[in-house]
Amino acid sequence: MDTANSSWQLEYPIGKVLYRARPGGYVSDLRVSPSGERVAFFDHPVGGDDGGVVKVVDIAGRVSTLTDTFTGLQGLAWERGGRTLLFSGDDRAGMYQVHRAAIGGGERLALPSPGTLTLHDVASDGTWLVTRDDQAYRILVRAPGSPGVHDLSWLNSSNFPIISRDGQLLAFLDFSLQAGPLYATMIRKTDGSPVVRLGDGMPIAMSPDKRWVLSRLLTTPVQYRLYPTGAGQSASVDWKLDDINAFSASFFPDGRHLFICGRASGKASACYRSALDGSALEQLTPDSVLSGLVRPDGRGVLYRRDGAQWIRALADGQTQRVPDVPSEFAVLRWSPDGTALWGLPAGNQQVVEQLAVATGRRTPLVSLDLAGEASPSSISLADDPRAYAVYTSSVTSVVFSIRGLR
Repeated sequence: MDTANSSWQLEYPIGKVLYRARPGGYVSDLRVSPSGERVAFFDHPVGGDDGGVVKVVDIAGRVSTLTDTFTGLQGLAWERGGRTLLFSGDDRAGMYQVHRAAIGGGERLALPSPGTLTLHDVASDGTWLVTRDDQAYRILVRAPGSPGVHDLSWLNSSNFPIISRDGQLLAFLDFSLQAGPLYATMIRKTDGSPVVRLGDGMPIAMSPDKRWVLSRLLTTPVQYRLYPTGAGQSASVDWKLDDINAFSASFFPDGRHLFICGRASGKASACYRSALDGSALEQLTPDSVLSGLVRPDGRGVLYRRDGAQWIRALADGQTQRVPDVPSEFAVLRWSPDGTALWGLPAGNQQVVEQLAVATGRRTPLVSLDLAGEASPSSISLADDPRAYAVYTSSVTSVVFSIRGLR
């Protein structure tokens, strides 16, 4: 990762750039060929999504694309001889299967299976190391006044929950086969009411009045849309930024402006205010800022820079450092009154803490009921932190060694 330019690049050997990912994309699963003359990798056009293609670059920098686009890619390995590669790919069938791709072109399914298979390695004698994976994805929601959490998942393929400030509405991602290649933005009330599909894409923010959901569509280039939660038409959002941190997007408290962090052409990354259509960009933070949060009164923004958390007043540009914030403290949101940050301490994904911005003092805020599941990877808190939504996932795997397949 080239942090100076917010871009991903492949270096082999270290210091020699052979390939740069497109803006907003990334590369993964680098594998050096047996001869040492080529590097295979997955090229993902959209950050945060594992869809993409298999590519190979040689030491002279010549790049070859070996496959069509897969909706998901996991696990890559060279076979003996260095002329073919094995990988696990999801080609919109809803499961990862082992495929084979050849240098010079040609890709086919190598090992059909009724379940998901992940390729981990190929030994020198040609033996494959593979796991058969059963995956469970859950969104657990504690609604206002509820004594415990309820599973509000959809088709075992839900992620990125966003709960409204009053805890009454839930937006989430559906990445099931039925959602389609661009996935789907869904909403449902936290009382368990039926699910409503708003449109394509991944939800990244909900307006304070619950009228709008902002979503990211994993197209090339990436698109952003505003979906009404009731009657009305969706609308496009275009920030005219080369690189956008969608996980830092949010609404201003007035519901009429958006807050986004990204990088404009020829400039360092920063955070901006814009109109709902993405126009009238106004820079709110210093350069070299990757993410931030708008204070609930709309008069200040929190951002991280130089290893510290800062608050900048929008009226006069004055900044103050938030004292004693550990680098491992994962900020989730502001408290409703703007006096504290709510987040997770290092090593404890079940107890949310409150950190006072004036003093840095941390106190426990709420313990999350995970219903026996593992630590959550996504958490959304309502203004009353006893109402929340969490995403958890688990994988049960069986390991196989496979010989003799061609």
